[in-house]
Amino acid sequence: MKNYQRERERQVEKVVPVVGAFTLFIMCIVLFNSSLASPAPCLVISILSILIYLLVLGLGRSWQGFLSAAGGTSTKQGWYNYVILLTGIGLVALVVYMTGGAYSSYKNLFLPVILVFSLRHGLTWGMVACSLAGAAIFSFAWLAEPGWLQNPYLEADLVTTGIFFLATWLVAKTYQELMRSFAIRERSVRLAALGKMVANTAHEIRNPLTTLRGCLQIMQYSLRNRDPAWYSGQAETFRIMLAEIDRMNTIISDLLLFARPLPPRKQLVNLNQIAREMGLLLDCRARLHGIEIQVRQCRNGRPVEVDPDQLKQVIHNIVGNALEVMSSGGVVQIAVQEKGGQMQLEIRDNGPGIPPEELPHIFEPFYTSGKKGGAGLGLAISHRLVEENGGRLSVGSELGRGTVFTVQFPIAEAGAGKEGANSLKEPLTMV
Repeated sequence: MKNYQRERERQVEKVVPVVGAFTLFIMCIVLFNSSLASPAPCLVISILSILIYLLVLGLGRSWQGFLSAAGGTSTKQGWYNYVILLTGIGLVALVVYMTGGAYSSYKNLFLPVILVFSLRHGLTWGMVACSLAGAAIFSFAWLAEPGWLQNPYLEADLVTTGIFFLATWLVAKTYQELMRSFAIRERSVRLAALGKMVANTAHEIRNPLTTLRGCLQIMQYSLRNRDPAWYSGQAETFRIMLAEIDRMNTIISDLLLFARPLPPRKQLVNLNQIAREMGLLLDCRARLHGIEIQVRQCRNGRPVEVDPDQLKQVIHNIVGNALEVMSSGGVVQIAVQEKGGQMQLEIRDNGPGIPPEELPHIFEPFYTSGKKGGAGLGLAISHRLVEENGGRLSVGSELGRGTVFTVQFPIAEAGAGKEGANSLKEPLTMV
């Protein structure tokens, strides 16, 4: 966040001198024209030109940081911004007044101050500046021709003020998107650096874990043969130790896969076959939780071009998460269908569901959603694997009714000949 603010300050520092120089250039033109028409106010206009330039240039500096260092509160900073804004608008209004008021050709000089203030303090302050500038412009029109309906300057002043508001909104929104893009880029750079560090660390941790597991298995085997009575009382301890080592290895594998993903090796795949194989593979684990696995296949399923191993990893991660949060007696359904010109794989459960406030973050790295154990990378890895294979992964959930993950892939060209049926076969239940 600090880097984001520093980048914002740097960008404003680049823009403000340019706007200030432009303002000074316009002021020089005003000075030249005024000197030809009336030499008397030349000195005053020159001073105002310099003041406006310094003001616009100074708006880009960290006034709020200065006040914070001096012990100022946010209220004081807000009043300070008002003072700066009123001073800038007032100086420009004075120049417009001296060059003809409602007849002046320099009303657009409000725009540099408005834009710089919008860049420095955001869209709200920019709109406040537009309102003040519009009030000054309409005041000049009123002084020249009292009465609104018969005022010949009303239409032109309305257009000018509207341009001020539109330009301010466009500049502020564009700048906001620019800063958001910078924040995303900075986050990606940090994640890349973190990924390299995690990969190196994970390799260093995995080696001693492998050695530790091997030594523990040898010890388990020796004690079981030498002293069966003693070992029978410690068997559960050995089982827990080996299970925890396996869990750590799983976390390290996820970290390595997230930090250094392998490119997909795509080939033509039938989703029916993938769903059937994963249903059989996960059935034993589901039985331990008292959960039923159902597989619904699509008639005339058309092939997709994906990496089958990576797709199996996606299904394994999603179903694994469902098994961990579901109570005994639940159902997990893996369904394949053709929909909207794409092959679709749905993984649906009747578990507790995901709170609505957590759904936008469900695919973020290291987000665990209250789940015990794990690094919170399974769904993030799944989301990336699906996208790298040219697909789309989405999620929908309702508290108390369950969650559905939908994986969509475009139909491969090789299977684009005959339109397949959308109906599903009867559930293939693992019993």
